[in-house]
Amino acid sequence: DRSVSRGLGDVYKRQVSDTGTVSSGVKNFKYCTTTGSKCTPNITRNSSTATIKLTTHSSTNKICVIGYDNAGNASDVICSDNYKIDKTPTCPVITSNVAKETWTNKTVELTVTPTSDTKSWTWYTNTDGGPYTQYDTVTGQQKVTLSAEGVRQGKIVVTSQEGISKTCYTDKYYVDKTAPSCPSIKSSVPKETWTNEAVILTLTPTEDTNDYTLYTNTNGGSYIKWTTLTGQRKVSFSGNGKRQVKIVLTDKAGNSNTCYTDQYY
Repeated sequence: DRSVSRGLGDVYKRQVSDTGTVSSGVKNFKYCTTTGSKCTPNITRNSSTATIKLTTHSSTNKICVIGYDNAGNASDVICSDNYKIDKTPTCPVITSNVAKETWTNKTVELTVTPTSDTKSWTWYTNTDGGPYTQYDTVTGQQKVTLSAEGVRQGKIVVTSQEGISKTCYTDKYYVDKTAPSCPSIKSSVPKETWTNEAVILTLTPTEDTNDYTLYTNTNGGSYIKWTTLTGQRKVSFSGNGKRQVKIVLTDKAGNSNTCYTDQYY
């Protein structure tokens, strides 16, 4: 609320002294409040000074008054300047368990803490910029989640005690819980057939692969880390024995998938 104090005695003494109709000052007055251009004063105050509260959500709040002297003479109706009162609720504080606009394989957990001027709030979510789906209307601090894959965002419509609403948005979160697919593998020699040539493999990862690490083994032994690569690459090996390559692929969200080449002799 905002209070508007008026010293009506001084105001009306100046006015009536100009017209010469009243010389003894203001005894009492009537007033009204409005968000329009003018109103008819109808509330009596038996004093020359008062504090009137304007509480309406509007940019054109004003007070209009008529002053009376001891003889009952009345002034003209005088209206105050406009006063703007904004009761639009404030957006809530939102904290997250993951970084915004960064790929994650976790469910996004948001803690929504509304401000004291919020009566209730309604939760909506969307995926990849699509339409928002409405969920519950709740009160107070709550936890909400974004678990489905895609570029996710929440919308929060907060409503004040006076029924005034405001729309707020969370940051965007990138959710990916699917491991990257195995790459396409082409070989320069047939699989499981003895050869005296070096084996050349062309590896083409899928678009969801960020990088991949190669491990090699010989004759079924332990795998030894070889190299980490990105994009389409050609690799070759020529050591004797039954050879195989293990490929561990990861995406930007941290999902991983393990794949194997055929065996080459």
